[in-house]
Parts: sequence; structure tokens; C-alpha cells
Amino acid sequence: MKEIRTALYFLILFALMLPDLKLSAGNNQLITELIVTDNHSIYRYLYLYDNNGNKVVETKSIKKNNQWLRISQTEWFYEGVKCVLQRENIWVNTKWEINYDIDYQYINGKIATELHQTYANKIASPVKKIDFSYTSNILALKKEYKRMEDQWILTSQTNFTYTLSGKSDSVTTLVILEGAVNNQYLFVKTYYENGAIENLITKIKNGTNEWINSELVNYYYPLGSSNLYSQRTKKWNNEYSNWENVQRVDYQYDNSNRIISETYQRWKMMFWDIDIRYDYIYENNNLVKKALSLPIYHKWRNIISINYSDFNENNANLIESQFDFWGGITGDYTSSFIPFVFNGELEIRKGQSIKLNYLPVVDTYSATIEFLNLKRKFPVYPNPSNGVYYLNTQDFKIISWTVMDLNGRILKNQDVSFKSGIIDITDLSKGIYVLSVNCENQQIIQKLIKE
Repeated sequence: MKEIRTALYFLILFALMLPDLKLSAGNNQLITELIVTDNHSIYRYLYLYDNNGNKVVETKSIKKNNQWLRISQTEWFYEGVKCVLQRENIWVNTKWEINYDIDYQYINGKIATELHQTYANKIASPVKKIDFSYTSNILALKKEYKRMEDQWILTSQTNFTYTLSGKSDSVTTLVILEGAVNNQYLFVKTYYENGAIENLITKIKNGTNEWINSELVNYYYPLGSSNLYSQRTKKWNNEYSNWENVQRVDYQYDNSNRIISETYQRWKMMFWDIDIRYDYIYENNNLVKKALSLPIYHKWRNIISINYSDFNENNANLIESQFDFWGGITGDYTSSFIPFVFNGELEIRKGQSIKLNYLPVVDTYSATIEFLNLKRKFPVYPNPSNGVYYLNTQDFKIISWTVMDLNGRILKNQDVSFKSGIIDITDLSKGIYVLSVNCENQQIIQKLIKE
């Protein structure tokens, strides 16, 4: 059973890649909290957004002795709608310390460079760089470097070509080791006349001047439909110079074009051997269950189910991975890769259960709290909150901030050595506090309410 469970983790993850899985999600809601339970650990992720709906803060905590202990905090900075900096802080000795950041540079609106840096004692050390080049506004070349002995060393280079209609035609990747090309990979796609992918061929070049076939994936569709009904994978046999079957995946859909089953088969000698199946169950247009089955004693037996429940505006607020009869004790939780929609995009997290909380988009950014002793308004949000507040760094350059009680006693004081809009008082008790923020051209005083 242990071997089955380990295999299932990766099979569930793989099974979500094709075809495109459609999980219901509301159009006007953003996730503000995730509670992920994985075996004996419980993690909480809190999110804040700006008034454009861009994610600006993620705070990760772990539950110990009924208390949430901070682990990491990621902040995103924007210029307009483009993210220009992503920074991770880790909680060390009762304070946040910068750990890693990614600096994004743009040219003519296109990403041109990613610079990755680690930090030790607030000193940055570049570790990786990715450069992007374009032809006619289409990505043509990507180069990745690592930092060694104060020099940028090229580690990989990827070239992209396209069809006349703009679809990806081929991708060539060179893996470079110690200044020399170590391996080369070529991925070539062909398409049907309606634009659906027909074949994906992988070739390798390893110490030779010739491309050697490696893998072939064929895609099949019903006549006049864009729903993929079968996907066949083959491996190249160098000895006999032919393609040999490896895996087959068949898909079925209902009358609403929703996927209702995936069946995986392995090629065994001269026939297809049924391996695994996923079934999708819907209620009121929402996916409520994804069930994993194995052929045991010549019948399909349910092993694990991922159950979606507690719906709010078509969003599943609770997702649980549980054993069925043939997988363990029925109803017991088991860790697997759980797919769910995170603000309109498919995301996968490992765990036994995921609990989500949402907030309408219009309420994520609140600029309605007044200054103490001032008539103008100031966008520290959310307020009230559980202890994490945010000040839009596009509008304010914070130098330092201080939190006081209503008697003026200083409870928390922090210099902001690096640009940041996060004000974190999660370690203080619930109540009302006074925030004083020193910016480049002004001082701001604000009432904070911690729930």
C-alpha cells in the first residue's frame, strides 16, 4: 500500500495537465486565506491585494501549540500592472529578515531580465539571471546564467520558433556545463488544420552531431470537436529504429463538454494493460468529486477521492483528499496533490485538506480609514485586520514605522532598510493601536484595529 500511495501522488499531479481541467470559480472574488493540512502540519497563507486585484502580500505560518508561528512573507511590487520586484522574507529571532528577491526588468513592455538574489545579513548576492530576447514581439531566445566567482556563467539557452499563425513550432534547449554544451533537447510540435496539436516529438543530441528520437506524443480528437479523446506516448527504440508504445490516456466528456473520466493504460508486450482511472462528478455545474480508481480483482475499485464542498458563488471553500474502501479506512484523510482554482488559475498543492476564504474584489483595498487628527484619508489596508497591514509602495516610500498603544507607549518599531509596504503586528494582542509612518516627504499617523 505504501508503494501505491507514493505512486498516486505523482499520478494525480500528472493527470491534471491534460486536458485543461475546468474547476468552477467566482468572477469577482479573491482568495484571502488558505488553510492547508498535510499529515501532522497545518499551514496558513494570508493574502493582500491592491486596488487592481494584484497580489501584494503572502504570509505563511504554521500552527504549533494552538498558535500561528510565522515562517515566511512574500511581497510583490508593481509599476502600473507589471510586477517589478518579488521579495521573500523569513521570520528569524522575532523579526523579518530578507531572504530572496527577484528583480524584473522590462523593455517595450516585455520582460527582458530576471535577476535572482539571496541575502545574508541584508547583503545581496546574485545567484541566477535569465535574459529574454524577442523577434517581432515574440519570445525567441532565453538564456539562463548562474553566478560563480563574480562572473555570470551561461548554464542553458533555449530558442523558440513559431508557425505562421503564431503557434509554438519548436523549442531547442542547450544545457551547458563548464562552458561546453553537455546535452541538447529539441521539442517539435505539429498541428491539425483547425489549430489543435497533433504531435509532440522530443529529440536529444548527446555528444553527437545528429538528433536522436526520444519520445513521441500523438493527440486525437473526434471529428469536428476540440475535445481531446486520446493521447498516446511512444519511446524510440534505437536498436530497431522504430517507435514503441508506452502509455495511452483516453478521455470522456458529458453533453456539456465537461471531462467525466480519464483512463490510463500501459503497453504490455502486445496489448494495452489498464492501469488507473479518474472519474469526475458534478452537481449544480460544480465539480464536487474527483475519484481515483485501480483495477483490482478485475473491477474498478475506488482508492482516493478529492472532494469539493462548502460552495459559495461557485467557489469550493473546502477541498479534502480522502480514502475510499480499497485505499485505506474509508473517509480517512490522505495526503495527495489537490487541484483548485486560485483567483482564476489552476493551482496544485500537496495536502490532506485545503480550506479557502474569499473576499469580494471591491473590498480588498480599502482607503476609507481616516487619519487621527487629520481630515484626509490614507490607504492602509485592510483595517481592521488580523495583524498584517499594507501601504501601497507605488504611492509612499516608507523609511520607518512605529506602533504605539493609545497611551503613546511604543510597542513596535521597525526601520525599513528595503522598500516594503508591510506593517506586521500579528504578535500584539487584539485591540486599537496608533501607527506612525515616516515617509520620504511626510509623516503619517493612522489608527489600526487588530481583530
